[in-house]
Amino acid sequence: MIYQFAAKVARRLLGNQCIPDDEIDIVSYGLFTIISKIMYGIISLILGALFGCWLESIFFYICFLFVKKYAGGFHAKTELRCFFISALSILLSILTIFVSKNSLPVTVIIFVISMAFSMAIVLLAPVPSKERPLDENECRRYRKVATMRVTILLITNLMMLILGLKNFCLSASIAIILAGTLLIIGKLSLKEYMTQKI
Repeated sequence: MIYQFAAKVARRLLGNQCIPDDEIDIVSYGLFTIISKIMYGIISLILGALFGCWLESIFFYICFLFVKKYAGGFHAKTELRCFFISALSILLSILTIFVSKNSLPVTVIIFVISMAFSMAIVLLAPVPSKERPLDENECRRYRKVATMRVTILLITNLMMLILGLKNFCLSASIAIILAGTLLIIGKLSLKEYMTQKI
């Protein structure tokens, strides 16, 4: 669906001699990634608008991308399954923001839970995909960047909580929890895949 569209655009760029032959797969994947992120951002915005928390939902999505980019996570077997899992994850996250927003005690509890998921990200990141394994140097670099990003987000989150920006703190905390959950599931499914391969 999205990848086919991205590949079609890449082939058109190839036909117009905008890219060399040997880069069509890289360009296709890059376009797929960009289009997917924009599409899920639009879904976040629409769901946020429906629940009356569009600003918090966009902030959630930005924080989620900030952490997940280097942490990695669960990779579905098909693009359609990936779409449904991603859309459902975003829906549940925004629903949690909607139900919990303006409640300081709930925000504090979710913030504390996000600290535990931050530790999981630091300890388990990165989770490579089966299609794109990472070498030792890439793993070290990705772990360092993921640790730095989740630390920055946690400190920013704590400052938002102190300054009374509880709805944004809630959004960022839920983003960390979602990224951590997907990372744990991804690690488990990768371990199962590697066991089956042996």
